[in-house]
Amino acid sequence: MIRYTHLLTIGLVLLAGCSTYKNYSPNIHEPSRDGLSLKQPVIVSVFDGRGNRDGGQNPADKIKSGIKRAYPEAVTFSDYFSATPSGRVRIKIRIQELGSQFGSRVVSGVAIANQYGRASALATDGWNTVVASAQSQQTTFGSAMAAEGWWIGAAWLEVTVEDKRANKNISFSFPIVSEHREASMWGYGSAKAATKRAWSIASAQLFSTIDSVVLKVRDQ
Repeated sequence: MIRYTHLLTIGLVLLAGCSTYKNYSPNIHEPSRDGLSLKQPVIVSVFDGRGNRDGGQNPADKIKSGIKRAYPEAVTFSDYFSATPSGRVRIKIRIQELGSQFGSRVVSGVAIANQYGRASALATDGWNTVVASAQSQQTTFGSAMAAEGWWIGAAWLEVTVEDKRANKNISFSFPIVSEHREASMWGYGSAKAATKRAWSIASAQLFSTIDSVVLKVRDQ
């Protein structure tokens, strides 16, 4: 116990003159969905919308590369701000948060729950199953989470599904979010560990959601 306290104290001293926020650039090793192909692939767009960006990291490119490897015959890519073509289905992924904050939480569980509710209401024509799939894996947020002396890692993606097939104009958005905390025993090493764990959960949710969208398009 004494040794643990000593290490924690050293970590806090080191942090006193350092940044209290650390970005994270994920490595994605999602297996390929062999045999899953579409005549008209689902369009995917990824945008880094974070306010904090340091170290020249570009997680949007890594997420796109991971999706491309997982769905080589089922998705294609376009710029995030381009228009969705008529007759196509599109998934837009906006990175809202991907990093660790020291000593404070970065995500509001109440806000996330409200966004899921709105998405469910807007997901017409059977798309509510996609929202349900993402929501069933939602991380439980603790409003009383203690933050002092901890790194809080967060992965927050805002996902929008647009369906413009057969004269439809359906669009709904929902969040995929996870938080994890690590004691600041190893300084920035603890920061990376916190976000890595948060991302592993959010990443599983993201690819499960993409699976749901691609399979729905194929089966229709």
